Amino acid sequence: MSTATASAATCQHAVCLALALRLVAKHESRADFDQIFASTVDRYKPVDQDEWFLIETLLTDLWHLRRVESAKRDLLAMAHLPANTKDIDRALDQYLAEMPSSPLVKAFRRLRGMERKCAHSARHVHRQIQLLQAARFMEGSGPAAKD
Repeated sequence: MSTATASAATCQHAVCLALALRLVAKHESRADFDQIFASTVDRYKPVDQDEWFLIETLLTDLWHLRRVESAKRDLLAMAHLPANTKDIDRALDQYLAEMPSSPLVKAFRRLRGMERKCAHSARHVHRQIQLLQAARFMEGSGPAAKD
């Protein structure tokens, strides 16, 4: 392994560790986070500080979206609905329509807001990474991201 390769691997490990410490709660799976981190880095292959910053931002958004999905499943359980429902949003919408005065309404609306914000940010960051990498590819300094 060359010095540059070893240095890149060390940097990647340090970023993964720092993000995991900041994002992964005690009840969440570090192995799941590591898998998402590895697949995201493999997909985008960041090479500079700007791209790593965008990767960190994207991973934060993706992890928060995952947490929102988990919280929605918890709301289903609190509403005594099956948590293995394929369309969580439809099940929650139906429950909220039938029970508009339920205390779960406020929690579900907050989750929806968080979900929209994280999804919008993730799409924006994904596009920024693509633009950076397209410019890098046009300059001939590296591969473009996989779509």
